[in-house]
Amino acid sequence: MELDLNIPFSKGLSDPIRASIATAIWGEDEKSDERLERLMLFFEYYRRETMTVSLSVPKSSGLAPIQTHGELIKFISLLKANPQTARQQLKTLLPNATDKKNSSISIDIDAALDLSVRLMFMTACRSPNAYNIVATIQIFRPKWKEQESLGEFVERVFPLCELPEQGSRNVTIRAHKLTAHYLKQYLNIQIQWTDHLSDHLLFQKGDTWKSLYVFCHPSVLEVASKALAEYDVDTPTNTALSLGCLRPDLLSETLRTLNLLFPQLDQKSRFLLQQDVSSKGLDPRLLVPFQPYHGYHETPRDVLLPETVRDLYERFPHWGDRLYLLWKEAEDPTPITAMGKWSESKKSPRFMYWAGVIAVSIAIFFGIVATVLGALQVWISYCSWTNDPTISGCWKRP
Repeated sequence: MELDLNIPFSKGLSDPIRASIATAIWGEDEKSDERLERLMLFFEYYRRETMTVSLSVPKSSGLAPIQTHGELIKFISLLKANPQTARQQLKTLLPNATDKKNSSISIDIDAALDLSVRLMFMTACRSPNAYNIVATIQIFRPKWKEQESLGEFVERVFPLCELPEQGSRNVTIRAHKLTAHYLKQYLNIQIQWTDHLSDHLLFQKGDTWKSLYVFCHPSVLEVASKALAEYDVDTPTNTALSLGCLRPDLLSETLRTLNLLFPQLDQKSRFLLQQDVSSKGLDPRLLVPFQPYHGYHETPRDVLLPETVRDLYERFPHWGDRLYLLWKEAEDPTPITAMGKWSESKKSPRFMYWAGVIAVSIAIFFGIVATVLGALQVWISYCSWTNDPTISGCWKRP
């Protein structure tokens, strides 16, 4: 009996529907039950995203939001089959996309495409239309432009970073300053867990706070990596997208950034991670060694921590810029406490100038006082030696 997938998002997710969605995105898996168990939190994210899709389509648009799992799977299949096709052309491939309840009303294809991208790659995406606002919390909210293909959009959102200026490339890096414990203890940076890979390692700061956003779904990265197990680490973007995945090197690199923040042998950072997993219901895969299928311990050098800025960019080509900004914050922390701000204010050139003026003035004052006292002491000694009261200012010694 064929499974009916035309079930509204509001009706919940049965295991067969979950399995169909996972297969639509990542393909068949002989260990389907194990994959579904790992993806429990992904389907919570799926539920939140699908339930908010109706908020992105205003009633005045005359369009209907996508409403069923079956409709969504059609859009997922469309994206996988056409990763090199521009967005505006993709929309012409679905001329009969109408609402199931009212065939005279067209489905909002823009919102459906955005939703499909957010679910397939856990990446923020919004259409060029101003009204299409995403309700779920995102920091980086890139637009998928009409002239862009899916592959071009993904490469823009996850670009390969360029090395900073020549003078900074060989600067020494102490990797322990990028661990969660160090960031919290010495920089007052709080870890904020995010569902969106596009927000991973974004560092933000305000007048009284500092936050680092960290992607909290390693299971999804592992599942996607397994789907690409037969492909090379340098598999092109469009090939990976046709299989419902991001590039394998990006998947592996992201898992390695989690190890950089929470090293297996750093007990204090691991303790912070255990607390968050327990209290916030995060993916339990965060607590165990990851299982990527590409670019992981392929050479002895892979186990070493980056020692210079160049090393950092070579080992994390997609996340290098964000890690570099975080490292610069660790080297010169921005104060957020009253004491820290007071101390920082004393480092300004204006303060240093006046501090120098005051210091010189005090030195001159005490120099003059010392000179006067010295002269007075010499005069007293002279008077005592001469013992002649007729000399003005002297007195007779008894």
